[in-house]
Amino acid sequence: MHFVRRLFRLYFHRFFLLLFLGSLITIFAIGSRIDLVSTRVLNEVYRPADLHGQKDASRLEIGLFVGNLHGVDHSLGIFSADGEIWGKWDDASQGRWKELGPDKTISIDSGFIYSSNAISEGDQSFAKKIGNPYSYSGRTSYQAGDFSSKFKMHPVDYRQFPFESIYLPIEVRTKFPVERLLLSIDERDSFVSDRVSLPGYRFVGLNSKNLFWHAKTSWGHDVDGLAYSQLQWELHFRRSIGPSFVRLFLPLASAMAAVIFSLVVSFKVSAQKISIPTSILLVLAVLQDRWHSTLPQGLKYLTYMDQLFVFAYLVTVIVLVQSVYCVNRCYGASEGVQPEIAVRMRHHQRILASGISVALLVAPFVLWFV
Repeated sequence: MHFVRRLFRLYFHRFFLLLFLGSLITIFAIGSRIDLVSTRVLNEVYRPADLHGQKDASRLEIGLFVGNLHGVDHSLGIFSADGEIWGKWDDASQGRWKELGPDKTISIDSGFIYSSNAISEGDQSFAKKIGNPYSYSGRTSYQAGDFSSKFKMHPVDYRQFPFESIYLPIEVRTKFPVERLLLSIDERDSFVSDRVSLPGYRFVGLNSKNLFWHAKTSWGHDVDGLAYSQLQWELHFRRSIGPSFVRLFLPLASAMAAVIFSLVVSFKVSAQKISIPTSILLVLAVLQDRWHSTLPQGLKYLTYMDQLFVFAYLVTVIVLVQSVYCVNRCYGASEGVQPEIAVRMRHHQRILASGISVALLVAPFVLWFV
């Protein structure tokens, strides 16, 4: 018992240091996961559209050409786009519409369709300057116009930052249930202009989806389970890898190289040996704050870059603790055994440097799949 008390008095500061670090890691692990648990009940349901299951519904085929993209704001989650929109329908669909509804022509104006993710500005619809419908080929009606609006982005998953993808959607929904009007995408002619670009990202492609949208509400009526036809065009962008390596990974790699080289610094310059990892901790904090400013505030999860920085913090703290311990052992020993202890401590630090070098090569791949 006396031996245990003596051992505790000698090493109590190390015990509390390890306890403190362990508590920080535990709090970090729990805190980074607790906000990911969601108990929110979904009130809207999207499912792939069955375009062949509604044989008696009027059909309106809509195409979209995106001419310009601007005003992309990641923090607010909005973007602006404009271009051309058109619609086509046949005489059979027009006949079904007149049988079930008022005697008027199907149209792509605000009386028939609207954009479910457009941010309204006054009383204007996202579709503007729509011309009158006209027939061609004798049995098909055609109508065209322009669209221009601010749109709400899909929530971006930044877990893979800086390798994330961004989807900018333009959604069109009908005001009538699927049984009355069924929308479909003109996939052959819907595309994006070559002028459309997003700084820092490369354009991957235009994805189109035919959906049925259902909300858990009867809109004040006695009829339940109404579904509405919705179209979605997604502009898919992926972050450019080259600039990310230069702006994000190169400074981090340089900081980690300085930490490793501090382990091979001679014990004769103990002040520099300890100050290097201490300074690197401050450098890491500044680097992390710099690229965090490019992301939306209040993210409830850690990004891939966050995980790399947490690992870098852990490595730097280990190096700092090891360096302080070795310096204290060397200068606290008697002059007779000091050279021997210095050789032993130098050997331990070289082993640690080798281990950290291997860990820095392996950790990025491990963290990517965690």
